[in-house]
Amino acid sequence: MFCEQIVPELLAGREPQAQPTVVFLVGQHGAGKSRVASIVGEVLNGRGGFADLDSDLYKPYHPRYDELIGRDDKLMAAYIGPDSWAWLAQAHEYVRTQRINALKPETGQDSKGAANHLRAYRDAGFRIEVMVLAVPAAITSELPESPGHSQRHSSGTPQAAGSG
Repeated sequence: MFCEQIVPELLAGREPQAQPTVVFLVGQHGAGKSRVASIVGEVLNGRGGFADLDSDLYKPYHPRYDELIGRDDKLMAAYIGPDSWAWLAQAHEYVRTQRINALKPETGQDSKGAANHLRAYRDAGFRIEVMVLAVPAAITSELPESPGHSQRHSSGTPQAAGSG
């Protein structure tokens, strides 16, 4: 799945960089990460492209995604989570090995995991940028639930919101 579908659709076609950049975009759900990510993405596209390492982009590749998306989120996470996390880990390794720019949204819920990612990118020679979106919880808790950053379009291809 990873090499046959994910790499060609989400990771290939970016230019390797002598000094690649990874941007960690940290903020709680509803803080505006998607809006800021689109701006950061435009900048990184002008620098050889980038890999979007948003975990939501990897979930639709699970063979049971279409079946489970209509059920409850906990059931979907239980079935899809382990595979999508493994594919995301492979994507991180691919990005570091290929030396391509990357954008990594983070919610800040797993500070040890984020620190491990930062260290791995630093050790691989990446320039690391961290953007933190600090928004009062009262504001984000009033926002309606979003259906997620990624949706499967009628073509069956996972795409970031607003990309097609």
